[in-house]
Amino acid sequence: MALLGPADKQLSDVAEHLRLLSDCLYVVLFRIPDKLIFPHFDKALNSCMVTLRIPETSIEFYGSGQNAKYFIDPEGVTEELKCHIVTLGIDENAKIEKEWMLKFKHCTFFGIDRSSGDIISLMRAGNVTAPIDQISLKIKALEYSIWDMFFKGGTLDEVSYSVCQWNIGYHQPDDAEKAQFGNFMKKLMKDKRYVPMKFDISEVTNVYYLNIEDPFCILRYVAGRF
Repeated sequence: MALLGPADKQLSDVAEHLRLLSDCLYVVLFRIPDKLIFPHFDKALNSCMVTLRIPETSIEFYGSGQNAKYFIDPEGVTEELKCHIVTLGIDENAKIEKEWMLKFKHCTFFGIDRSSGDIISLMRAGNVTAPIDQISLKIKALEYSIWDMFFKGGTLDEVSYSVCQWNIGYHQPDDAEKAQFGNFMKKLMKDKRYVPMKFDISEVTNVYYLNIEDPFCILRYVAGRF
């Protein structure tokens, strides 16, 4: 196991407050049956956010309703240090993506409206480069089948894709999907790579995840924000 150098250690310390959020969520969720976590997750998240006094002012809200997305706007983006945004499942008018294109001049965009292919193949076909600042996913066939991508040593690590932020829209789950979601969330809190920061439960539940492990993501999206 590689030891952190001084610079990496300082960046790691920056995200400690958000790792405590993972700890809090794990303690709250641990004794809840997996299948009951989905309908109660918003209360657990709100409780931990309030207890730890996690500020949310840096998390911008774009769009409305089930098409809404959260995004911490990137800092330090230049022609040489671009940002990369991926949208899988663009709504009909691509309103949010058009707004971002105007606002973030040095960001590249890759998007598709529908697909049943796997995410990695889609991004490779679109010549998407890492680090990826955000992936938005709203394709029903994929939303409950990508758990492995979030974890250390998962499929994204195998192809050296790092992702700083995720927006995922979950359609109403059946009982099996609720259990899968609950199990995923418990593992996610133990893994401490991503922490969920928003959970808007509705017909399509929007969940926003932030990477609190990757040094690039911490520097661009966590430092000075939380």
